Amino acid sequence: MIAAMKRRVKRTVAGLRRSRPSGCSCTPVSSPLRVLALESWCPFVAFSEDRLAGMSCFINVDPDRGVLEIGNTYYVPALRGTGFNRAVKDLMIRRAIVSGFRRIEFKVDRRNARSQAAMAKLGAVREGVIRADRITWTGHVRDTVLFSILASEWDRSSGVHR
Repeated sequence: MIAAMKRRVKRTVAGLRRSRPSGCSCTPVSSPLRVLALESWCPFVAFSEDRLAGMSCFINVDPDRGVLEIGNTYYVPALRGTGFNRAVKDLMIRRAIVSGFRRIEFKVDRRNARSQAAMAKLGAVREGVIRADRITWTGHVRDTVLFSILASEWDRSSGVHR
């Protein structure tokens, strides 16, 4: 099923259509999203068929250290649990590694069991909890679970964690 979903994402999304704030190498797309104003973010807009499916971002992109985070992900509810997220994350991880990044991080709200399970399925290593890491838009003081994937652990040809 995952292989079929990857083919579908590649075919219908044509990889990922992306926008990026000024100072970045990709073509900016007009959007009301706050993330477009953040210099170290690179938002990707994902489509399924010809419909908007959601978004995910490269965050805190640091080429000098070879590190970036993948996050701020949201997909329409109909695509949750279908393998769409896995297919998009595989494409994003592959793009980051091919571009020379050695470490990809994922920061997940400790309360979000679904996202933590997705990170485990992806093969990311759980590194620990950052207590009282940030304040969410609701005012909740959030604990963050840190996951990562190293380029040396990722099999580029199959998109599978070693």
